[in-house]
Amino acid sequence: MKYFIELHIEQGPRLDQQNKSIGIVRGIEGISWLKVTVEGEMNHAGPTPMEARKDALVASSKMVLAVNELAKNVSGLKVTVGELNVMPNVPNVIPGMVTFIIDVRHESDGHRLAAEENMREKLSAIAALMEIGVTIETLWEEPTIQFHSRIIEEITTSTKNRKLSTMEMYSGPSHDAKNMAKLCKAGMIFVPSVNGVSHNEAEFTHNEDIVNGVNTLLDVTCALSNAKT
Repeated sequence: MKYFIELHIEQGPRLDQQNKSIGIVRGIEGISWLKVTVEGEMNHAGPTPMEARKDALVASSKMVLAVNELAKNVSGLKVTVGELNVMPNVPNVIPGMVTFIIDVRHESDGHRLAAEENMREKLSAIAALMEIGVTIETLWEEPTIQFHSRIIEEITTSTKNRKLSTMEMYSGPSHDAKNMAKLCKAGMIFVPSVNGVSHNEAEFTHNEDIVNGVNTLLDVTCALSNAKT
């Protein structure tokens, strides 16, 4: 294999919001999953005074809010807590343990790793203040993938010749091209997603945008198939 070019909907709102026809994808953002385990004291909700509690869920709530606020201070950083498990998960029992996953993404590996370190410090400080235990482990990590400059150049040339408006961007979601970039020269073309909706029955891309994407893919494929390097 020499080249791999993938056409895909953006899955986000930027092209649609800024009325751009084609996204020229420079790469795919690096990603980390951090597993956070918060350990407090399980106890009966009735007899335990508020001041005597070590509620793992209350501490976890403060931690989730803290990482969300941290993300606002780093341009381009995206932080998500989409999985949270409460134990014993009973209405009249103070939670003794909570685990949650933090999804961290950024186009710069340096910014992503620095943000992770800040999170570890912030979460440890919250745990110490509330006299609760916390452990943080990296479940999964993938560095940022940079797409090949020749493919980016050909996408740019095609869109200029066809007079299509463009935006350079990095992809937040992972795609086939991420893995193919480890095997050959890879790149991606994005077309708009209306309102940024994806993986949902409301997902929609206008026919005109699909045609623009396919024509750009055709141009790039033809140009690269004739290339000697």
